[in-house]
Amino acid sequence: MFRASDNELTSNLAVVSIYITPVNDAPVGFSEVLTLDEDTSISYTLSAFDADGDWVGRRMNTMPEKGIVQMIDASLGEILYIPDPDAFGTDSFSYVVFDGTTFSEPAVISLVINEVNDKPLANTDTISIFEDNSLRYTLTGTDPDNNPLTFSLLNTPTLGSVTLADAATGLIYYTPTADVYGDEQIIFKVNDGILDSDPAVLTIRIKEFNDPPTASPYGITVTEDIPFVFMAAGIDPDNDPITYRISTLPTKGQLNVINAQSGEMQYTPNLNETGTDTFTYIINDTFEDSHPVTVTVMITEVNDPPVGKNYYTSLIEDTPTQMDLIADDVEGDSLTFTIVRNGNKGDAQFINNQIGRCVYVPSYNQTGIDSFSFQVSDGKNVSEPAFVTMTIIDVNDAPMAYSDTVYLFEDTPLSYTFSADDQFFSCCHRSGK
Repeated sequence: MFRASDNELTSNLAVVSIYITPVNDAPVGFSEVLTLDEDTSISYTLSAFDADGDWVGRRMNTMPEKGIVQMIDASLGEILYIPDPDAFGTDSFSYVVFDGTTFSEPAVISLVINEVNDKPLANTDTISIFEDNSLRYTLTGTDPDNNPLTFSLLNTPTLGSVTLADAATGLIYYTPTADVYGDEQIIFKVNDGILDSDPAVLTIRIKEFNDPPTASPYGITVTEDIPFVFMAAGIDPDNDPITYRISTLPTKGQLNVINAQSGEMQYTPNLNETGTDTFTYIINDTFEDSHPVTVTVMITEVNDPPVGKNYYTSLIEDTPTQMDLIADDVEGDSLTFTIVRNGNKGDAQFINNQIGRCVYVPSYNQTGIDSFSFQVSDGKNVSEPAFVTMTIIDVNDAPMAYSDTVYLFEDTPLSYTFSADDQFFSCCHRSGK
C-alpha cells in the first residue's frame, strides 16, 4: 500500500497486489554413514525432505559391492542391508528421492563393516597304517580370517603314544604299541589367537601286518585249438580282497583275464600248437604283490585230418598220363591215397598210393573234360574229397583201309570199291589198283 504527495496535498491510500507463482522444489535425500559388524545385517530408514510438503518415495540408484540391500518400504524409506559372508571394510550404495515430479540428487549411504573374528575349523581325517609301523602326520585346520593357527591335543591315545612335534604346523608322531591293531582316535583343536575350534578327530586305523597273497606253481591241460577257461589259484592270509593280473604272456597261445577279482582267465592255444607252454600272473591284495605264479600248460594234440589238393592238368588223346597228387597233413603223418570216383572218359589208378603217384588212362578216342576224385588218410582221419580235372586234347587219327579178298572168273571184268574209314570225315580219298 502507498500514498502520493505533492508537498501540499496527500492522495488517498492505494493498494498494489503481487501474485507469486509457485515453482516445485526438488526433494532432498540425506547421505549417512552406518556402522555394523561382519556377518550382521542392519535396518535403516532413508531420510528425505520436500520443501513443498509433497509425498516423496525412495528408489535405489546404485547397489553395494560387499552385500545386498533390500527396499522394504519405498514410501517410508525402510531398507535392509545384508553384508556378504565374512565381508568387512567399507561399502556404499546410493538412493534418490522422488516427489512425483522431480528426482533428488543421489544421496550416499556409506557402510563401515567391522571385522569380527571367525572361529577356526579343525579338520577330521582317517588314515591307515600297519601294526608296528610309526606314523608321521600333519594335522590340518582352516581359519576364515587367515589368522595363524596353533594346534593342541586333547586326549591321550589308548593303543599307542603321540607327540605334538610342532604346534604351529600340526606335525605329530604316533607310535602304536607293539603287535596292537584296531582304531585309535587322536582328538585335537586349533586356535587362531582368539577363539578355539570345535574338537576334531584323527582316526588312525592300525591294520594287522599285511601278509602278501600267495599261490604255488601248478599246471593245466588244454586241448589243441580249443579255448580253455580256468580259475587262477591264489589266497590272502589276511583275507583281504585280491585281484589278478598277467605278469608274462605265453608263447603258444593267448591269455586273457576275464574277471580280475575272481581270477577267471582264458587260455586259447594258437592254431595247431601242441606241447607245453608257460605263463605267470601276480596277485595283489591292495597293499602288496605276490611273487609271480607260474602256470604250465600242456596242450594235448588232436589229430587234424589231411587235406587233399585239387589238381588241374591236360593230356593227349589216347595217351596214358602219370601225375603226382598233393596232400597236406599238419602232423606230418604218413598218408595213403584212395580213388573215390573215377572219370567218365578214362580210369585212374595208383602206381604208389603212399606218395600219391597215379596214372590216368583215357578211353579210346575220348576227348574233352574229365575228372576223378580222391581222398587221403593219415591212419586216423580221412580228408574231404579232392578233384583232379583233365583236359583231353583231340589228336587227328589216320584213316583205316580194310583188306579184302574177291573172287572172279577168268577173262571176266570186275568192278570193286575199296573200303576205308576216318574218325573225323565221312569220306576219304581212295587210290589203288
